[in-house]
Amino acid sequence: MRHLNNSQQFKLPNYHSYITNRPQWLGHPAWGSTAILINRQIVQYQIKITTSLIENTSIEIQIGNNELRLSVVYKKPDTPLLTSDLSA
Repeated sequence: MRHLNNSQQFKLPNYHSYITNRPQWLGHPAWGSTAILINRQIVQYQIKITTSLIENTSIEIQIGNNELRLSVVYKKPDTPLLTSDLSA
């Protein structure tokens, strides 16, 4: 398994990648992140959703006259699920 660090990018032809890496701790290698790959033909932009315990990568896409928010999330099994994180 390969882990990307903040200075590396994942590239796939005709797709844009949005990646949110888990913050690195001193002396520990890169690990854990969330990502979204989306076709470049779709109108899109990344949004920042601040949460306490849920890691996420989020984007808005436009389909016709409608906007849709997509989020990929991860919560460690040993952490509580906070209502405030879900609301965000």
